[in-house]
Amino acid sequence: MPVIAAIAWGIVALLLETIVSRVITAIGFGMISYSGVSAFLGGIKSSIAANGSSVSSAVASILAMTGFGTAISILFSAITIRATLDGMDKAGNLVRSKWKGFKG
Repeated sequence: MPVIAAIAWGIVALLLETIVSRVITAIGFGMISYSGVSAFLGGIKSSIAANGSSVSSAVASILAMTGFGTAISILFSAITIRATLDGMDKAGNLVRSKWKGFKG
């Protein structure tokens, strides 16, 4: 009897993994990931803007001369491009989902 239960559990686990994988792909796991990254970057931008107003004018002038704004823009662009490229395959096609299931 334990052998039959083990076989049944193996079949159920395999079917469940396939079903969960298809459901997550169907609801747009990539779009959810993009929305999360977009919200994260928006939060960081607003935090920098809020804290940037508290610096003195001398510090703000020095940061402007050193190109701090350009550096932040390049950083956010790099993060966005990296997130975009992670969602593409080798041929440059957008991948629906990078989630590989419960296999780790």
